Formats: sequence, structure tokens, C-alpha cells
Amino acid sequence: MVSWTFPTGCFLWLQSTLIDENELEIGILTNRRKGCRDNIVRWTPRLRKAWDNAKAYRAKVWTNRKTPVPIAPSRRNIIVASHGGPLRKSSLDTAWHASLLLLQPMRSLHPSSGLPFTI
Repeated sequence: MVSWTFPTGCFLWLQSTLIDENELEIGILTNRRKGCRDNIVRWTPRLRKAWDNAKAYRAKVWTNRKTPVPIAPSRRNIIVASHGGPLRKSSLDTAWHASLLLLQPMRSLHPSSGLPFTI
């Protein structure tokens, strides 16, 4: 079973604001929006793996494209596009909708499968 559940705005927050500076020994420092307080999301094995994989992908893209690595951690986005720059919301939206279209036949074959889709 495939599950696509994210807290509201979670992935958009991840792709647009995570930088190397947010990585702490105990977790990820979040900078929330709309008056919410910043907090720390503690590391779990799954979160640590996702973070490390994102950094590995970024390093691979930057190496292949010969992108200069910014010295300041505040200028190094964790989630990058294939061109090496920050992932744009429009690119994320395109990929998200394409994945929904690919998964739609699975849902119609098994309507009770409970595949939750949130945008």
C-alpha cells in the first residue's frame, strides 16, 4: 500500500526553508510561519536518513554541475532541484500532480485501499 500523507504544508515547508544551519545535534530547528513558534523536531532514524539522503543528492548535483558550494550554512538549501538551485514550488506542484495521476489507477482498482491523498 502506498501512503501519501503529510501534515498540512509540511513538504512545502521542507523544500522552501531547510538549510544546513537548521541541522542540530538533537534534531532540526524549524522556522514556522504565521506567528507559530520555532521548535526542534527530534531526529528519528527515518528523518535522519531522509536528511542525509537529501544532502547526498545535493552534493551529487552540485558536483556534477560544478556548482560552487556556499561558505555560509544559511545559503545552502537542503532540498535542491536538478539544476542545483532551490526547488521551486511550481516544480514540486508538477511532480506532485504527476504522481497523483500515476497512482489514480491503483486507487480505482482498490477503492477501499484507503490511499489518502492530500495536497
